Amino acid sequence: MRLRLCRVVLIALLLSYSALARIAFTDPAPLNSNAATDSEHDFDPHLATDGDDTFVVVWGSEESLDADDDDDKDIIFSRSTNDGGTWSSVANLNNGAADDSDEDEQPDIAAAGSTCIVVWISEKDAGAGDDVDNDVFFSRSTNGGSTWSSSAPIHVNETADGFNSDSNPRVATDGEGYWVCVWSSTRPLTHTGQFDLDIVYSRSTDDGVTWSAPAHLNSNAVNATGFDYEPFVASNGDDEWIVVWHSTDDLAGGVSDDDDILVSYSTNDGQSWSDADFLNTDHAVDEGESPIGNEDNVQALHLDGNDWMVTWDRVSSDEFDLGMIARSTDGGQSWSPPAGLEIPDLEKAGFGGLNQFRSLRYRRYGKGAADPVVITSFTSDISAEEPPANKATSGNDYDIRSKISTDGGKTWTDSEFINTNAFSDTGDDESSEIACDNDGNIVIVWSSFNALGNTVGDADIVFARTSAVKFTELLTPNGGEKWKRGKNEKIKWSTNLESSEKVRLDLYRNGNKVQTIKNATPNDGAFKWKVPNNIQKGGKYQVGITLKSDASVDDVSLYNFNVK
Repeated sequence: MRLRLCRVVLIALLLSYSALARIAFTDPAPLNSNAATDSEHDFDPHLATDGDDTFVVVWGSEESLDADDDDDKDIIFSRSTNDGGTWSSVANLNNGAADDSDEDEQPDIAAAGSTCIVVWISEKDAGAGDDVDNDVFFSRSTNGGSTWSSSAPIHVNETADGFNSDSNPRVATDGEGYWVCVWSSTRPLTHTGQFDLDIVYSRSTDDGVTWSAPAHLNSNAVNATGFDYEPFVASNGDDEWIVVWHSTDDLAGGVSDDDDILVSYSTNDGQSWSDADFLNTDHAVDEGESPIGNEDNVQALHLDGNDWMVTWDRVSSDEFDLGMIARSTDGGQSWSPPAGLEIPDLEKAGFGGLNQFRSLRYRRYGKGAADPVVITSFTSDISAEEPPANKATSGNDYDIRSKISTDGGKTWTDSEFINTNAFSDTGDDESSEIACDNDGNIVIVWSSFNALGNTVGDADIVFARTSAVKFTELLTPNGGEKWKRGKNEKIKWSTNLESSEKVRLDLYRNGNKVQTIKNATPNDGAFKWKVPNNIQKGGKYQVGITLKSDASVDDVSLYNFNVK
């Protein structure tokens, strides 16, 4: 059952709406070429890029692409070779889709150059003697998703696992020929006993051609009675890997049995893994009345060196999800205390405690950058107000928002809408995925119930795109501050550009320029400003920042501040 998030209408006035810190996404458009004619839902899209111009999207669909196809779920794909500008016609990825009646779902995709691997679960017979259960299948492409190998089970004991089902596979690569696939499974493998869910993995050392026999990744699998769900795997591009998941197991620690986040890491390309350990350091005290305190939807992202970041959802009340974040600076051996991924614009409106997130997706762009930029997309039905020209609200449907961090997740910009139709649509947007190539071209995909002018009302796959090479985001003043005339105040901003660049700072009131604060100052993130004694007291002030070398890179206070 999907959680309905709190529906709060923001009462503060948005004076300037900027999409993703002044990085403007294109309007959402249908990605699946049959959007205007299909009548079945498309859901759970996943996205990968070769780092150059090619992006590939896979998802599950109930739509029949062939006249003989049964109404079962199949894995669909589409690809773009121009950074998401246009997309190929949709096609089935799993062979046999046209004539089988087996359910294929929960796909995931990873890419390294022109090699792409998709994994999913299927009821398809995995071999002679296979029972009717879900097994993990894969397909491989060596030409950027143009053609795919025949579907095959990824694990070698598929015909002997009885009715033990697999679920939620995820796959990742280090880009050097090593691949790891992880999933949840009830199969005992090397022992008999409890039929709880454990984390299983298989690895490939030949660029995904062959895979090792499945093995338990969670070290306590033999004795554990708790359930381990929805693992996520990530690589640092070298020898180190991290797997995170949520679990009801207390690791024999005598703590409460709500869902917590567990982590295991490998320093030898997945040959062996550390003992499972709690990642959320507050695991002993975070439980409330069920389901409050439960954790799920965990994601991991490598930043640089030994720095990692993990995010997840925590149920903070019967209706709300709270986005959580923890960081590691030692390769995943220890983690910072969990912190809420705040939505500052809610705080400005007086709703500081209501930070809701449903899904979190992190990707880094700017490969090789000294200070990598992190983007998150999440789904929220918290209503916001449009700029005063229209004064529409985003309504109580789910929309896609985003936040940016330039310091490895320590601080974040205000949340912004990615779907530019947020103030006019009425259908839910959810399950977003972001990918970015090495040139800073970003593509985001999600599942949407919005017609967009040419669909028949089912859920379709929607995309938007942008080039995020440059951005500057004003942090302070950003609404609610009370600055005194004659006193020194600090204007702060976040950017992914060099400090040698220059920016101009301007003072506005009611959207009209009052004066230039500083015509050119180093782009170092801060400027000390002595508030003039001769400006009028009162509210409705904003500060604007503009990059001197490119006027399109600019931002302005999200809300008003006051001068006393």
